[in-house]
Amino acid sequence: MGNVFHKRGDKFIQDAHLSGIVYHHEPQKSWNEKILHYDFYSLKAEIYKLLRTLGIDKLRLEPKTENKVFNLNSMDIFSGKKKIGVFGEIDLAITQKLIKNTAFGFELYPEEILVNSKVSELNAISKFPSSTQDINILIRKSHTYDDIQKTLSISKINHLNTFT
Repeated sequence: MGNVFHKRGDKFIQDAHLSGIVYHHEPQKSWNEKILHYDFYSLKAEIYKLLRTLGIDKLRLEPKTENKVFNLNSMDIFSGKKKIGVFGEIDLAITQKLIKNTAFGFELYPEEILVNSKVSELNAISKFPSSTQDINILIRKSHTYDDIQKTLSISKINHLNTFT
């Protein structure tokens, strides 16, 4: 996160930018030993999830026309008519051989995101993640589903959300 300065007319403007890079030196494996291939579309999915979490609607992507950091595999991100960021594949020619394998990056404009966000406040995530469990019980055929449902409803069992 940092400030970027640029000239607009005869004035210098300062905007906050949030940037990041995704780069794997070695292939990553999932729990079942399949090799995961991170690509442009993986980054796109992550960016979409982040912006949706922030309450950004009307997301639109357009091919990036001005490429200083990214190659042709890059997109500008818009919320409505406002440009709120960019992401894509980093052009390895500009990394001067510091990065040898494919890398992806993003740049988001927090001030534009805040203006377009529907979320006024983010809440801390519980340190106890939500959990759901099924419970299966064998019951005699003489009991009907309606009998079981009524009994469970009347019992007011703590943390029982649904039953089917």
